[in-house]
Amino acid sequence: MIFYFVVIILIELILFSLILYLKKDFQWLITGRDLSIKIDRKLAKKFFDNSFDSYLGWKRKENSSFSDETENGLVRYSIAGDGSRKNNLFAPSHPSISSYGDSFCFGRLVKDTETWQYILSKKMKANVSNKGVGNYGLDQALLRFEMEVCKDSSEVVILNVVPETIARVHSIWKHYFEYGNTLAFKPVFKVIDGCLVLEECPIKNLDDLCNTALDPRDIADRDYFYRKKFLKDIIKFPYTLMIFKRPFKNIYLLIFIILDKLFSFKKSMAFELILEENKKWTEELFRNKDAKHLLFLLIERFSFSASKNRKRFILLWTPQKVDLNIKTITLYRQFLSELENLSVEIIDMTDEFLSNKDNVYVNGKLGPHPSEFGNTLTAKKLYQYLHHDHENNLSI
Repeated sequence: MIFYFVVIILIELILFSLILYLKKDFQWLITGRDLSIKIDRKLAKKFFDNSFDSYLGWKRKENSSFSDETENGLVRYSIAGDGSRKNNLFAPSHPSISSYGDSFCFGRLVKDTETWQYILSKKMKANVSNKGVGNYGLDQALLRFEMEVCKDSSEVVILNVVPETIARVHSIWKHYFEYGNTLAFKPVFKVIDGCLVLEECPIKNLDDLCNTALDPRDIADRDYFYRKKFLKDIIKFPYTLMIFKRPFKNIYLLIFIILDKLFSFKKSMAFELILEENKKWTEELFRNKDAKHLLFLLIERFSFSASKNRKRFILLWTPQKVDLNIKTITLYRQFLSELENLSVEIIDMTDEFLSNKDNVYVNGKLGPHPSEFGNTLTAKKLYQYLHHDHENNLSI
């Protein structure tokens, strides 16, 4: 009996040490320590200086620049004085077309001259404004549009999002869905009596950020993913029991992290597993009536706000690489068909991306994003769509 007890204790100590070691370089491996986060104030100050927005959660500051490491080397981004992605072909004011959305809209991992907006503006000989922001949900894109619509001179507004936006609109603290993303707090809409009700971003200043991360109980109670996802993925004592409670995910994750460390693969096997897990959440939410209803109401409000301000509204739907499988496509296309009740114009890039799966994405630490080739396909489809209407004397 003592022998077995000693063996169990030894296994627990080995697992404890191994998990702490592996966690240093892989933020998606979470333990009980992730329930409360002590944020370095210097890091928080840098976030506030570069990205914080008390209403939207975050957006890049005007006249700023930053960069990302990709498989093709370092890529730099430039933000113009109006907060849009810089387009050297045109001054930032008076765009003919404006666009809002997430990192696929922004053009993460490609140069300023390789976004679909830049390529489209070149084709149309008119300014196409890029107000995309990395990791945005459709809810944040909507709020930014409504904030800026009075200053927006465009005739057409394009909302460009990925299918995972159905998950992003449920988050208050991104850490509960994207483990380790501890600086990102955001507003969220709830559906009450059939209507959208906004819960504002809980963070208003630096102290709010540090204090809430350290004691997030109020946020946890209101965040959709806290109990449904985050708590279930925590690995804590007794480690053996926790790992074998969800063996398929936990054992594979630990093995993949170790293999990534040993062999330095071009693509992280562990991160690919995380992307697959997130895809399952996207699929689950597209099966969820309430989740689809929330997304439907948000798109309906975006369409109404555009129409009220005499702008033509187009939904540009761009799948992530992990979405390009029959099950996911079928689920989100069923939702897109339901938007026909709103008479929303939809441009779905699924077929084009599926046919060119090996060329339309570029890899980076944040996962695959549309490459210059992928953005060229998007710009070409938008141009043909808009140019056809222009020839038929419709508003572009």
